Amino acid sequence: MTGIFGLLNSAARGDVGAQRALADRAVEIINEDPDVCPYTALSEGLVFARLAAVHGDNNDEARVVVMLTMLAALQPAAGQVLTLGEALARYSRLADRGGEMPGARFEDVMATFSANTMAAAQAYQQAFKQGETV
Repeated sequence: MTGIFGLLNSAARGDVGAQRALADRAVEIINEDPDVCPYTALSEGLVFARLAAVHGDNNDEARVVVMLTMLAALQPAAGQVLTLGEALARYSRLADRGGEMPGARFEDVMATFSANTMAAAQAYQQAFKQGETV
């Protein structure tokens, strides 16, 4: 079994498998260790989940959406706007690729968000597009 520092080394070198493993580990540890701060674990795990998603796999993008939703559940309502905005923008990318998540159509998901969250999602979509042209 590869240790955490071996995974970090591999993830830093672009190994998508290591990036996925570290993202997944962040979610696992929340359920395994009651002393771990879930907000911190998810925030750190999202770094690796986002790196994995850059490789273009729909499952990696979905992982980020789920982790962002989990993180938003831990935030006060005022702090959720940007987190849910990113989740919605990423979900939109999944829908554009034909990779909607089971049980939720994009149009139905959109209807549940505030105007501020929708504006944040649009800003994230623009940022994603700019990042793809770099």
